[in-house]
Amino acid sequence: MPSEPAPNESQIDQRPLPSTSDWNNIGGTAQPQSLIAPIYFGDAIYAFAQSSSNTLALCKIDALGRPEAWRRYGFTSNSSPATAVARTSPDYLGVARLASPTTVEIDYIRPSAPEPINIVQASVVGGLPRGTVFAGPVQLVRNADSRLEAFALDTAGRMWQATEVARDPPPANWTRWQQIPGPILNAMAQQFQALLIDSGPNAGLVAVVALSRDGKMYRALQMPQQFGFYGNFAVVGTYANLSSSSFIWAPTVVFDATIQCMIFAAYNDTPQVDNSPVVYCFERPNSSDWKAFAADPNAPMPEASMVLTSTGNTTYLIGSADGGQVNLTSQAGATWSTNPQNVGAANPAFTLNLTAVANDNKIGLFQPVMDGTVAFINYLPR
Repeated sequence: MPSEPAPNESQIDQRPLPSTSDWNNIGGTAQPQSLIAPIYFGDAIYAFAQSSSNTLALCKIDALGRPEAWRRYGFTSNSSPATAVARTSPDYLGVARLASPTTVEIDYIRPSAPEPINIVQASVVGGLPRGTVFAGPVQLVRNADSRLEAFALDTAGRMWQATEVARDPPPANWTRWQQIPGPILNAMAQQFQALLIDSGPNAGLVAVVALSRDGKMYRALQMPQQFGFYGNFAVVGTYANLSSSSFIWAPTVVFDATIQCMIFAAYNDTPQVDNSPVVYCFERPNSSDWKAFAADPNAPMPEASMVLTSTGNTTYLIGSADGGQVNLTSQAGATWSTNPQNVGAANPAFTLNLTAVANDNKIGLFQPVMDGTVAFINYLPR
């Protein structure tokens, strides 16, 4: 069967949502420590959440930017879910969730008919050594062969991966779990990241990025033309500019199409006195040094997870500051702006567990609030 390219804006009728100037509480009952999993598809944003009862929940932001009532499913979700486009013609979104300590389940959800009766499911099981227990974070990505791949981290710091066997109508059959070799990863990290690289020398390959127990960031790359097979995790960048490194919370990564390189960022728990704890790395053939922002009031200073995302020709680093203020720092030509933008108003009740989804030239941002409701803003950078 010939490969079908992953969906892009030329294949899906994407219609831009309006921007909003401030955070909107869209209700819900999410776990405050969890991360919302948003996806932009067609004329809407679909936000999946781990509910307060550890089940899956969905809120649709429609084409006019209005949140619909949360849809609560009875499917167990013991950690933050993950989502990706599963099929087009007909359309399905895939949602991965941790259903048990050893099982990840995939829900195939029709955006036009998300009722439980229309959902089909597959379980990813087998291949795990006796005693293996997943730590919580899961990721889902659609590869260049238009098949979903699932990733899960176990409590021993091992990364596991499985792939849809074929592009059959859902529910698809899946391979057994197989380990991606490498160092012991940090199973206590809030999240790891998996993404399909759109362009550049590694275009069409899936990358998996995680923090390790040695305090550094590592990346495993799909082997060319071998879907579902990965090389060893290898350290990202060089650390000569950092006196010490103890990266915590979660890594964030994006491919910048303008400067044709991967950009990585993390929070360093042991920064130098004159440096911000926020560190970044532009991965280039001759220079991949980790660097820190200067310690000044204009530097990003997250209190929780931060996000890298790109819209148009610009990459943005989104973090947070004291008092629940979310801020955004733009990057152009491998140079960060010294004038970060405030994203909406500050709110001390924000958890600052941020996730983002680019839509047109805007950035949809989600975070749980301490009372379990969810806040959303569709921010148009200035």
